[in-house]
Parts: sequence; C-alpha cells; structure tokens
Amino acid sequence: MVDRIIKDPELGQKLKAWFPVWCKRPVFSDDYIPTFNRPNVHLVHTDGKGVERITEQGLVAHGEEFPVDVIICATGFQTPYGLPADRVLMKVTGQDGLLMSQKFSEGMTTLHGVASRGFPNMFWAGLSQASISPANTFVLDEVSKHVAYIISESYKRAGYGRKPALQPTQEGEEDWSRRILEMATIFGVLHGCTPGLSNLEGELDRMKDKWDDTTRMKMAKLGMWGRGVDDYLRVLEAWRKKEDFYGLELIFG
Repeated sequence: MVDRIIKDPELGQKLKAWFPVWCKRPVFSDDYIPTFNRPNVHLVHTDGKGVERITEQGLVAHGEEFPVDVIICATGFQTPYGLPADRVLMKVTGQDGLLMSQKFSEGMTTLHGVASRGFPNMFWAGLSQASISPANTFVLDEVSKHVAYIISESYKRAGYGRKPALQPTQEGEEDWSRRILEMATIFGVLHGCTPGLSNLEGELDRMKDKWDDTTRMKMAKLGMWGRGVDDYLRVLEAWRKKEDFYGLELIFG
C-alpha cells in the first residue's frame, strides 16, 4: 500500500514497518500515509535513535536542529494488561476477605473478561480475557453495554423490591478461561516485536525463556480473545440472545 500511495520511493521505504504485524496498533485513518505526499510535511527518520535533545527553538536529531512551534509528546501509557486492582494501585477484597491478587495468583479467571467469582456485583473493562481495537474507546463502549445488559436483566429477574447479587459461576469462568488458553498460541506472532503495549514493553521477550510451565500458563490466561474484536463482540451478543445467563449466578435479597 505504501508503494502505491507514496510518490517518493525512498520516503516510502522509511514509512514501512520492519517488525511483525500487530506489534504496533495499525493506523485506522485513511489520511495518514497520503499526508507524507504534501510539500509541507517532512519525515525526520532517526534510524531508531530518537530525538537527541530539545532546545529553546526545537528538536535536535542527527546533530541537526529542527525549529518547531509545537511539540506533541506521545509518551504512551502504562499497559492495561493484568489485574484490575493492580492497574489502579489498590487492594480489592471480595467475599470472605479474599483479595483479588490472591485469587489470580494461580492464574486469571473471568467471565467475558469483565467479572470474576468471589467479587459479586463488580465489573471492569480491560484487555485480559477480553479484546482490543485500534480505537479502543469503541470496545469500552461495547463492553459497557454488555455489563449494562447484565445488570438491568438481573434486576428484571429479581422482581420488584429485591436486589440481585451476581457473580460468575466457577464453571462459567473456567470455561471462558479455557477458551482464552486455546487461542493463546495466536499471539506467538508477537515474538520479536519492538517494546510496546503488545509485549509489556519488551518484558515478555526478556522473561519467556526463564518461565516454567506454571508461569507460562498464568501469562497465557492474561491474554486476549484470540480471534479479534469483531468475533469477541459477536460471542457476547450471542450470549445475550440466548437469555439463559450461562456462567452467571444470581442471588436475590
């Protein structure tokens, strides 16, 4: 595609990704690559060395200063993989004093990546055992609709004046986690990626040869739905249409 769109062949080579697909999230805008054909747009290729320093006038790369009016810092963010409690730096205590970190120390188990047994009426949105898209706010919106359906349907089933307590059944979350494990090999293509979101800033490549089988199993359970976001959302929609609440336990008070 780059060869077809970019008029300057040398520039086109610099714009091509040299790492495996999905190491970086693909650009979902049709205007990004054509922008480099404009006369007022210039690519400063640093050969992986990055910017040397920032001056009062601009940025220095390859020993050359590039005057700028505005600098946009795309410094990234902490990876959203892992336990919900860890991501917000707090302890989450469930039934009978069970800490979420204690439960997941043997491997993450959830239903649909949004809830876990032992933590009733608690829902979250994340990547582990769920999915992602280039525009992840779309996934957050769809997962929120799914959780809203679960809550509203629970109140309907509870009836007037009763409040539901709901959580995954052990069978339900074990079945979902098993499906995540079955698709984990798909993410083997991420081996050798540059440090980034997909490999915990390179930590997976650095540590994989030191893991025993138990640790590999735990890490695999932290993975995402392996058939992509469209399939993940279709699975959630099919679950809702069945209306049997498979994998969920409701207690009415």
